[in-house]
Amino acid sequence: MSSSNNQTNSINRGQACIHCRRRKLRCDGQRPICGTCSRTRQPGDCEYTDTQGRTRAEILEETIAQMQSRIRELENPGAFSSEPVYLQHPYAQRMNRAPAEGEQMALIQKFIPHVSDLSFFLDVSYFKASALLPHAPNPHPSRPISALMSAVYLWGIHLSQDESLLRHREAYLARAVSQVSTSLSGSHAEKVLQTIQAEILLAVYFFTLGRLLEGKYHLATATSITIATGLTKARAGESPLTNTELVVRVEIERIDACWTVVALDQIWAVALASSANMSESMRNQLETPWPVDDSNYESGQYPHNMLASKTISDYLEGKAQDTIGLSGKALYAKAAILWSKATDLITRWEPNMSPAQTGSFRQEFNKLDYMLEQLRVRLVRPENLKNAPHREFMTHNLVCAALLQLHGPFSASSERSQQKMDLAGKHVFRIVGDVELRSWAHFMDPIVGVSVCVHVCQYIGLTLDVDGMGFGWRTSVG
Repeated sequence: MSSSNNQTNSINRGQACIHCRRRKLRCDGQRPICGTCSRTRQPGDCEYTDTQGRTRAEILEETIAQMQSRIRELENPGAFSSEPVYLQHPYAQRMNRAPAEGEQMALIQKFIPHVSDLSFFLDVSYFKASALLPHAPNPHPSRPISALMSAVYLWGIHLSQDESLLRHREAYLARAVSQVSTSLSGSHAEKVLQTIQAEILLAVYFFTLGRLLEGKYHLATATSITIATGLTKARAGESPLTNTELVVRVEIERIDACWTVVALDQIWAVALASSANMSESMRNQLETPWPVDDSNYESGQYPHNMLASKTISDYLEGKAQDTIGLSGKALYAKAAILWSKATDLITRWEPNMSPAQTGSFRQEFNKLDYMLEQLRVRLVRPENLKNAPHREFMTHNLVCAALLQLHGPFSASSERSQQKMDLAGKHVFRIVGDVELRSWAHFMDPIVGVSVCVHVCQYIGLTLDVDGMGFGWRTSVG
């Protein structure tokens, strides 16, 4: 008999490896891997319990049993006499990572140039100054809330594309999401506006990553806070603004917050083919004045009698004065509203409508077409877009998308509609080509790719070519 068989026969009971014992195989007891496990090419399963303590398999089995027990207790509360099960925060370890002193300024500096891109409505100069106030061990009362700072740091990391920072991105995201959920319970004097701003930054971040459900959640939260705190009726029938810097700044931010939410809510409802968070009746009751441009605010040239009554309703019904609501911010909001109205109208169109329905539709169609043309002539000239805020570029795109949406179903039967579509499509193609998109290599407003450019491409025979550094164009016809 061979020496290996003699060794196998001489093994004491309980000294075989776990793998052989469970499968009732002969084990020669060789360490670290027995002959049987070696021959069956399963060396990773060869474990012993006599001198190594608990094996990996036993530890896993014990963990699984414990998890199953906890699940049963959670599913049947009160049915067990054991101690209660305490759950830990799943992101606790990742959330421990906070920005170092030197990192804070660097991340803020990365963020600031993109405030127009990211729907940041707070006063930038005041935010930047207050963000650098002491935060530990006792935060300065004027320093922005933690949720807003975490959202800004998150965007700073994303825009930096610094590998040493990007590995901490999930930690900052977890912190921001956790902090914003409780930020309204704090005592900060401006917690409402700053919470709305944090929710918007998170919404745009998730939309940018294509995580649409999470983006919708944070945008819905921002919309709910805006409605619940009365920002949709800011300066409705109130006295003229007191000419003090603090009062004016806060009022301007309240107005900007409302319109930022309204515009984003309309835009993403169209892009995602879903219902807006703010109902049409709520929008028609909105009594917040149109926003003014930052340059007007900084120079003190804001209207002191900033009052409003049925702002959107008056605009859609043609009751508003032609000299009201001409700022870049206001034109952006109007473009978003008209794009939504055009989409709603076209979804109601059917080829076999009755004469009465056709007449009503045609009346509304002509009205919207006229309003879009009136808005288009108010926009910054295309050749000036290169140095204009990102918002101006987006306004051009939204107006063209609305025209394409409105005239699309009739292009085959109406020469006028086909001409409108050709002009709108070529206009988008021109401004996208003129603006240096590669300067936005690490951020492009997701609505451009999600809806506007794709919509344009469908009509003018182009294919959108996306690479790692931005957007490029290539023709697919002719």
